[in-house]
Amino acid sequence: TVRVYDYISKTQLCQMKFSAGGSVLAWLPQIMDPKGATIVAGFDDGVVRVLNVYKKELKKPQSVDQVGAQLVLKQVFKPHSKKVKALAVDSKGELLATGVSDHYFLF
Repeated sequence: TVRVYDYISKTQLCQMKFSAGGSVLAWLPQIMDPKGATIVAGFDDGVVRVLNVYKKELKKPQSVDQVGAQLVLKQVFKPHSKKVKALAVDSKGELLATGVSDHYFLF
């Protein structure tokens, strides 16, 4: 499960569940997403998912899933057959590198 929390109010804003366990997570730098709303997540099955956090405009939230934000799946790819252990983005925001325990890196 990927969950996003409001640190100040100590409330969960949104969540999204997946079949494989999560192993690594990174927010994309502002050079790639000026709003700071994009998350890249690596999983135990070698899959990498790109998620966006979107704000919701609700007057009276009825449940945890309606409070403040929504996660939207933007892209999925499977660069590895083993657990993703590392994610990195270059300083220009042009390359995403992923790494696994077999010492194989994909650029």
